Amino acid sequence: MGQARYSVHYALAALLLTGCAPKQTAAPQSSIASAQLANAGPDRPEPIDLVLSEFAITPSHVRLRTDHAYRLHLENRGSSGHSLSAPEFFRAAAPREGPGAADATSSGGIEVAPGASKDIYLHPRRAGTFPMECSHFLHPSFGMSGDIVVE
Repeated sequence: MGQARYSVHYALAALLLTGCAPKQTAAPQSSIASAQLANAGPDRPEPIDLVLSEFAITPSHVRLRTDHAYRLHLENRGSSGHSLSAPEFFRAAAPREGPGAADATSSGGIEVAPGASKDIYLHPRRAGTFPMECSHFLHPSFGMSGDIVVE
């Protein structure tokens, strides 16, 4: 009985993933993105690029500093919709002018359509390690997760 249940789960997962097969992307493979702080400061946004694809958030570990301005550039290179969900992080950050920041801080995440990109401007206000993931069904369990470390 237990073996059959796992087979059904695997079959269900395979059906759900139809059309979500991994694509080859030219995304950077580094596991930690550290901000280039030489040209950044409290008021000049430091760009941080995050690529969403089947099934990864690249980089999966992002390192930021408190009270510095950042522009999170989210690019969906996948064939289906993806999101960046990080409610604890967005609650601990102050939005800056620009589309998306107020939406992300109020809802805890931002949706990005296939082939689209969005920018979020914000200031992290509290240090900590914050989980991030795609909020779509089963995407985190297939690798669309990581963390944001604010120092």
